[in-house]
Amino acid sequence: MSSKTVLITGTSAGGIGYAFVLGFQKRGATVFATARSISKMQDLASLPKVHLLSLDVTSPTSIAAAAKEVDAKTGGKLDVLINNAGVNYIMPGPVRMVQAFQSMLIASQGTIVNIGSGAGSFYLAFSSQYNASKAALNQYSETQRMERASLGVQVVTLVSGNVASNIAKKCSQLPENSLYRPIEKELVKDDAWTEMPVARYADELASEVLAGASGRMYKAFVLVGRLGR
Repeated sequence: MSSKTVLITGTSAGGIGYAFVLGFQKRGATVFATARSISKMQDLASLPKVHLLSLDVTSPTSIAAAAKEVDAKTGGKLDVLINNAGVNYIMPGPVRMVQAFQSMLIASQGTIVNIGSGAGSFYLAFSSQYNASKAALNQYSETQRMERASLGVQVVTLVSGNVASNIAKKCSQLPENSLYRPIEKELVKDDAWTEMPVARYADELASEVLAGASGRMYKAFVLVGRLGR
């Protein structure tokens, strides 16, 4: 069992972050579960060693308040920071989180985990903004891995394929009034993704990160057709 401290952003029920909380908690870690609304992750409150924090990664004030609380509860050390929240695909969130928690991560010689995507390397139809944001995150994360190594901090870039989560369900179809509706099937007809159960995805990440993983990790990333060429 682990005695490490872990902070995860974007842990509302039904999402990947929620599953991450369960994966780390059952391995003995102390987990700070965060979301903009605590009510959306209230089911986690009864779990031992899980602390719920209100955190909006688009707000520097909210991030600073969360950092102050974590610092007080951990004695100034954080072992793992997982940048999972995907608020409108905004890139500054992970950057602000790393800056706010870097002293705690350096103190523990900890690990930063950035949840990237295969969409940062492949052109997924109807997802241009998402693709661009994940390409930026992948590049940021790998550059951070090079820079943070001298400070004793490891960085993991988790390049994800298709995970069976709420966000995947919401993004699976175009709106009825989309201009692309008539050609939707033509654009995606050759693409096929595996779908990884979210619990397995989270369990594998928790095990590997707690074991000291660093660098790029690929999960649920088997694809064929146009994207595989």
